[in-house]
Amino acid sequence: MKLPRTILPSHEMKHDCSCVAWGLELVMKMHEEIEIEGYPLQDGDTPCGFGFVDNGESELRKRRISSRSIHLEYEGFLAVSKKEYEAGYPLIFSFPSGVEIDHTARTRKTSLHIWTAEWRDGFLECHSRIFGHPLPALLPKLEHLYQEHRDNHESSYRLNCLVHRPLGIDIPDYE
Repeated sequence: MKLPRTILPSHEMKHDCSCVAWGLELVMKMHEEIEIEGYPLQDGDTPCGFGFVDNGESELRKRRISSRSIHLEYEGFLAVSKKEYEAGYPLIFSFPSGVEIDHTARTRKTSLHIWTAEWRDGFLECHSRIFGHPLPALLPKLEHLYQEHRDNHESSYRLNCLVHRPLGIDIPDYE
Protein backbone atom coordinates (compact mmCIF):
# COMPACT_ATOMS: atom_id res chain seq x y z
CA MET A 1 0.00 0.00 0.00
CA LYS A 2 1.16 3.47 -0.87
CA LEU A 3 0.08 6.60 0.99
CA PRO A 4 -1.78 9.31 -0.94
CA ARG A 5 0.85 11.94 -0.16
CA THR A 6 3.43 9.87 -2.08
CA ILE A 7 1.12 9.64 -5.13
CA LEU A 8 -0.54 13.08 -5.24
CA PRO A 9 2.38 15.02 -6.77
CA SER A 10 2.23 12.73 -9.84
CA HIS A 11 -1.52 12.01 -9.99
CA GLU A 12 -3.28 14.83 -11.79
CA MET A 13 -6.91 15.60 -12.44
CA LYS A 14 -7.35 15.55 -16.20
CA HIS A 15 -10.87 17.08 -16.51
CA ASP A 16 -12.70 19.68 -14.48
CA CYS A 17 -15.51 17.18 -13.77
CA SER A 18 -13.52 13.97 -13.23
CA CYS A 19 -12.85 14.23 -9.50
CA VAL A 20 -14.55 10.91 -8.62
CA ALA A 21 -12.68 9.08 -11.40
CA TRP A 22 -9.53 10.78 -10.10
CA GLY A 23 -10.25 9.55 -6.55
CA LEU A 24 -10.97 5.99 -7.69
CA GLU A 25 -7.70 5.97 -9.65
CA LEU A 26 -5.92 7.23 -6.53
CA VAL A 27 -7.27 4.25 -4.59
CA MET A 28 -6.07 1.93 -7.38
CA LYS A 29 -2.63 3.51 -7.15
CA MET A 30 -2.59 3.23 -3.35
CA HIS A 31 -3.27 -0.50 -3.74
CA GLU A 32 -0.63 -0.65 -6.51
CA GLU A 33 -3.16 -2.09 -8.97
CA ILE A 34 -2.30 0.46 -11.67
CA GLU A 35 0.91 2.32 -12.47
CA ILE A 36 1.39 5.87 -11.18
CA GLU A 37 1.19 7.07 -14.80
CA GLY A 38 -2.10 5.21 -15.39
CA TYR A 39 -5.45 6.95 -15.91
CA PRO A 40 -7.87 4.18 -16.94
CA LEU A 41 -11.00 6.08 -15.85
CA GLN A 42 -10.09 9.65 -16.71
CA ASP A 43 -8.83 8.54 -20.13
CA GLY A 44 -11.95 6.43 -20.70
CA ASP A 45 -15.20 7.24 -22.50
CA THR A 46 -17.00 8.75 -19.48
CA PRO A 47 -14.41 10.37 -17.18
CA CYS A 48 -17.08 12.54 -15.55
CA GLY A 49 -19.69 9.86 -14.96
CA PHE A 50 -18.43 8.08 -11.85
CA GLY A 51 -19.72 7.68 -8.33
CA PHE A 52 -18.40 5.81 -5.30
CA VAL A 53 -21.21 3.27 -5.61
CA ASP A 54 -22.29 1.33 -8.73
CA ASN A 55 -19.70 2.01 -11.42
CA GLY A 56 -17.02 3.08 -8.92
CA GLU A 57 -17.37 -0.13 -6.92
CA SER A 58 -17.29 -2.26 -10.06
CA GLU A 59 -14.19 -0.48 -11.43
CA LEU A 60 -12.35 -1.07 -8.15
CA ARG A 61 -13.50 -4.70 -7.99
CA LYS A 62 -12.00 -5.26 -11.49
CA ARG A 63 -8.68 -4.35 -9.88
CA ARG A 64 -9.10 -6.63 -6.83
CA ILE A 65 -10.24 -3.85 -4.47
CA SER A 66 -13.43 -3.99 -2.43
CA SER A 67 -15.05 -0.76 -1.30
CA ARG A 68 -17.98 0.63 0.64
CA SER A 69 -19.41 4.12 0.61
CA ILE A 70 -20.39 5.38 4.06
CA HIS A 71 -21.87 8.68 5.27
CA LEU A 72 -20.53 10.13 8.51
CA GLU A 73 -21.07 13.09 10.80
CA TYR A 74 -17.86 15.04 11.40
CA GLU A 75 -16.93 13.38 14.72
CA GLY A 76 -17.54 9.93 13.23
CA PHE A 77 -15.44 10.91 10.22
CA LEU A 78 -12.53 11.82 12.50
CA ALA A 79 -12.70 8.48 14.31
CA VAL A 80 -13.12 6.35 11.18
CA SER A 81 -10.51 8.20 9.13
CA LYS A 82 -7.99 7.75 11.94
CA LYS A 83 -8.77 4.02 12.30
CA GLU A 84 -8.55 3.50 8.55
CA TYR A 85 -5.29 5.43 8.29
CA GLU A 86 -3.78 3.43 11.15
CA ALA A 87 -4.93 0.22 9.42
CA GLY A 88 -3.09 1.37 6.28
CA TYR A 89 -6.13 2.30 4.16
CA PRO A 90 -6.55 6.10 4.05
CA LEU A 91 -10.08 7.20 3.17
CA ILE A 92 -11.08 9.32 0.26
CA PHE A 93 -14.17 11.48 0.71
CA SER A 94 -16.29 14.03 -1.08
CA PHE A 95 -16.78 17.53 0.23
CA PRO A 96 -18.69 20.49 -1.24
CA SER A 97 -16.51 22.83 -3.24
CA GLY A 98 -19.29 25.26 -3.99
CA VAL A 99 -23.01 25.86 -4.03
CA GLU A 100 -24.75 27.30 -7.08
CA ILE A 101 -28.09 28.95 -6.40
CA ASP A 102 -30.60 29.58 -9.18
CA HIS A 103 -32.90 32.20 -7.67
CA THR A 104 -35.30 32.07 -10.60
CA ALA A 105 -35.89 28.32 -10.39
CA ARG A 106 -35.39 28.34 -6.61
CA THR A 107 -32.94 25.48 -6.81
CA ARG A 108 -29.54 24.83 -5.33
CA LYS A 109 -26.83 22.57 -6.77
CA THR A 110 -23.85 21.54 -4.67
CA SER A 111 -20.56 20.86 -6.46
CA LEU A 112 -18.43 18.21 -4.79
CA HIS A 113 -14.72 17.46 -4.84
CA ILE A 114 -12.72 14.40 -3.72
CA TRP A 115 -10.13 14.60 -0.93
CA THR A 116 -7.81 12.23 0.94
CA ALA A 117 -7.74 11.88 4.73
CA GLU A 118 -4.29 11.30 6.22
CA TRP A 119 -3.13 11.67 9.81
CA ARG A 120 0.28 13.16 10.58
CA ASP A 121 1.59 13.88 14.06
CA GLY A 122 -1.93 13.53 15.49
CA PHE A 123 -3.55 15.95 13.04
CA LEU A 124 -5.85 15.34 10.09
CA GLU A 125 -4.59 16.52 6.71
CA CYS A 126 -6.90 16.54 3.70
CA HIS A 127 -5.30 16.85 0.26
CA SER A 128 -6.44 16.70 -3.34
CA ARG A 129 -5.53 17.80 -6.83
CA ILE A 130 -7.55 20.42 -8.63
CA PHE A 131 -7.95 20.51 -12.40
CA GLY A 132 -5.44 22.85 -13.98
CA HIS A 133 -3.27 23.25 -10.86
CA PRO A 134 0.24 21.79 -10.84
CA LEU A 135 0.47 20.98 -7.11
CA PRO A 136 -1.66 19.15 -4.53
CA ALA A 137 -4.13 21.32 -2.61
CA LEU A 138 -4.74 21.33 1.14
CA LEU A 139 -8.27 21.58 2.55
CA PRO A 140 -7.96 24.00 5.48
CA LYS A 141 -10.12 23.80 8.60
CA LEU A 142 -12.41 20.98 7.50
CA GLU A 143 -14.37 21.15 10.76
CA HIS A 144 -15.27 24.82 10.20
CA LEU A 145 -16.15 24.30 6.53
CA TYR A 146 -18.27 21.26 7.41
CA GLN A 147 -20.20 23.21 10.06
CA GLU A 148 -20.61 26.22 7.77
CA HIS A 149 -22.08 24.00 5.07
CA ARG A 150 -24.51 22.43 7.55
CA ASP A 151 -25.50 25.80 9.02
CA ASN A 152 -26.01 27.60 5.70
CA HIS A 153 -26.82 25.04 3.03
CA GLU A 154 -27.69 21.50 4.09
CA SER A 155 -28.43 20.89 7.78
CA SER A 156 -28.36 17.09 7.45
CA TYR A 157 -25.09 16.95 5.46
CA ARG A 158 -22.74 14.06 6.23
CA LEU A 159 -19.37 13.32 4.67
CA ASN A 160 -19.49 10.63 1.96
CA CYS A 161 -16.42 8.44 2.49
CA LEU A 162 -15.01 5.52 0.54
CA VAL A 163 -13.56 2.73 2.67
CA HIS A 164 -11.45 0.24 0.71
CA ARG A 165 -9.54 -3.00 1.17
CA PRO A 166 -7.85 -5.59 -1.01
CA LEU A 167 -10.49 -8.02 -2.27
CA GLY A 168 -11.03 -10.75 0.32
CA ILE A 169 -10.28 -8.58 3.37
CA ASP A 170 -13.42 -7.58 5.25
CA ILE A 171 -14.35 -3.91 5.45
CA PRO A 172 -15.47 -2.87 8.95
CA ASP A 173 -19.11 -1.83 9.32
CA TYR A 174 -18.91 1.77 10.52
CA GLU A 175 -22.52 2.86 9.97
